[in-house]
Amino acid sequence: MTTRLVRIGAPLLALACLASAAGAVPLRPAFSLGVSSGTTRFDPHLSDYQWNLAPRAAWGAQAGVSLGRFGLALRGWTSSARQHVDASASVTDPLVRVTTLDLAGEAEVARPLGLSLLARAAVGRVAIGYSPDRVTLDAGGTPVTVDLAPVHAWSWAGGGALRHPLLPGWTATIAVERTGFAFDTAHRAGPSVEYARESFGNWNGRLELARTFGL
Repeated sequence: MTTRLVRIGAPLLALACLASAAGAVPLRPAFSLGVSSGTTRFDPHLSDYQWNLAPRAAWGAQAGVSLGRFGLALRGWTSSARQHVDASASVTDPLVRVTTLDLAGEAEVARPLGLSLLARAAVGRVAIGYSPDRVTLDAGGTPVTVDLAPVHAWSWAGGGALRHPLLPGWTATIAVERTGFAFDTAHRAGPSVEYARESFGNWNGRLELARTFGL
C-alpha cells in the first residue's frame, strides 16, 4: 500500500513543485513613489462642445504599495484643452483643465523578455475646471457675464502596461489606458438646446518613473 501511494503521490508532488517554481514571485511587500508624463487624446465627441481635440501633454504622480504580482496605487493625472465659447466673449477660448484622482489596481499577467506585463483597472473622480471661470458675452450690445462652473464626476479606467527595472530600486513603466466618465451636457442643435447625460472616454499614454522601497 505504501509503495502504491508513493507511486501515485510522487508525480503529483513533482508537478506541484514545477508549477510553484514556474509561477513563484517573492511575496515581499513594498511601496513606491513616482512621477509620470505623457499625452491625452480627448474623446472625439467633445468636438460637439467646441473642444480643441489636438493631443495634449499631461503629467501626474502616484504612490503605491505592492505584494508579489499585485499592486495598488493612488494616482493624480492632469491635462488641458481649449474650448471655444463665443466670438464675442471676453476670452473666446478658455483653458479647460481635466484632472483625475483615482485608485488603481494592477496585476502582473506575464513576464516576457524580462519585462512585467501588467493589466490595470481604476476608479476615481474627475474634475473639469475653466481658466478663467467667468467670461463676458456681447448679447446684442448688452454685456452678459457667464460663469463657467466646474464639473465633477466619477471616473473609471482600464488598460495595460510594461514595466522594466532600471537602477536598483527604480522602475520605468509605459502604459496605455482609457479613462471614462459621464456628466450632464447641454449643446445647441439648430434652433434648440439639447440636454442629456453623456459618457466620454479619453486615451492616455503614460511614462512612469518610480522609486521603490522594500518593507
